[in-house]
Amino acid sequence: MKFFVDNNLSPQLANGMKAFGEDVIHITEILPDNTDDTEYLPRVGSEGWFLVTRDNRIRYRPAPIASLPPRGGPRSGTFSMPIDNHRRSARRWLIKAFP
Repeated sequence: MKFFVDNNLSPQLANGMKAFGEDVIHITEILPDNTDDTEYLPRVGSEGWFLVTRDNRIRYRPAPIASLPPRGGPRSGTFSMPIDNHRRSARRWLIKAFP
């Protein structure tokens, strides 16, 4: 599973996730920081990446929705995955520590 961190979150978050062994890419690694949602969402959807964003309104704006591939697309928000308690605690700390 690969995570895509958009420009609403710090590259430090992506780096921290990488330190925990996650497959993560921050938008600034492949595109300029000010890239519009409609430019990167098609790739996020076609690659099957999980979108990590602080933008709660992204799913309500017509332009980003229209830019998604016809089938599938990025998933935003919280999801669960089997991890041990130590990694879970570390991830909670990481999320709180890096805005």
